[in-house]
Amino acid sequence: MRGSAWLSRFPTDAAFSAELVRAHARDGDVDAAEREARRLFAFEPRLGDVHRELGLALLVAGRSERGYQELQFAATLAPGDDALAKEALGARELARGQGAVGSASLELRRELAERAERLGDRHAARGERDSAKEAWRASVGFDPERKSTRAKLAAPPK
Repeated sequence: MRGSAWLSRFPTDAAFSAELVRAHARDGDVDAAEREARRLFAFEPRLGDVHRELGLALLVAGRSERGYQELQFAATLAPGDDALAKEALGARELARGQGAVGSASLELRRELAERAERLGDRHAARGERDSAKEAWRASVGFDPERKSTRAKLAAPPK
């Protein structure tokens, strides 16, 4: 059973798998997010929201080219979604090392900075100071003007 037939028969399994992708991505476990996404895509490759989530997680992890590919695919699945098309354009700029170019990349950089900061906060809450600092540095790398992250790096929680 493939694709739509599987989703129509087991919609909660698909929704659960999509949530697992998001949870792994939020926790910074990009490899687990990618494994779960690939398992889900084997049944239904046209889940744009899962491709987007995976793409953003890959970008935060520094895997810009793969992140761009996922966002680009998500954009092709939603041809009228201008915001998604702008994210894909920004991801392409990041993958090519042109991240400061264009307004598309500014919006994307801010979202990635926010995600990286939240990841750092989760690491800090678990007492993982080195991982927290690494995530916060990535956040500042995406958005150098991000004051909240700069403050955390200046005086990380104990």
